[in-house]
Amino acid sequence: MLIVTCHNKEDLSWLAQQKDFDYVVYSKKPTTLAGTGIDESKVRTVENRGREALVYFKFMIDFYAGLPERVAFCHGHETAWHQDVPIMDAIRRDDGSEFFSLNNPYFRHSFYENCPHGQSMWEKLQKYCPLFGITLPDKLEHTWSAQFITTRERILSHPVEFYQRCYDWLNEQREMADFRSAIIFEQLWYYILTGKNVEPRRLAKTIMSENGYEE
Repeated sequence: MLIVTCHNKEDLSWLAQQKDFDYVVYSKKPTTLAGTGIDESKVRTVENRGREALVYFKFMIDFYAGLPERVAFCHGHETAWHQDVPIMDAIRRDDGSEFFSLNNPYFRHSFYENCPHGQSMWEKLQKYCPLFGITLPDKLEHTWSAQFITTRERILSHPVEFYQRCYDWLNEQREMADFRSAIIFEQLWYYILTGKNVEPRRLAKTIMSENGYEE
């Protein structure tokens, strides 16, 4: 497995110290990596646009012809509110499925027409998915945030031109705040990479079920 990390100015010593997996770092502020132990030969500089979404698409474009069997896509932080364990622990519990979320499975989203908790996002998805060549299903349901493991086969299920189109939009759009453009793709990763609109639940109770929302 290869770990692909989106770096801004986070401390990546957690990545440098682990010896189980190879990695590549796409950094928006590479000078802040000095002294962290990160191998400079594994660092690529990218535009400071599109949060992690731009990085993930850039990796898919750069490595399309030579992808590893499994790829873990993650942020630069070791811990975060949307994780239930440190990121390396999340990666090590990979179950070998075609898409494995690295985030806390308690936190889930569900979007559909007239949904009470996410209608504005649903409208954004309806507006922008056609620009990417994505046919939006009637409903999307998945784990929060954008950290996951997927396979070479699933990445290759789309032509590289699709990833380039998404990357270009993230890099060039000025219609919305930069972080909001990445949030659009946060709702789409599971669907893009599996072709399925509902990610199976790993917990019987989630934030949605406990608050009475439809799942």
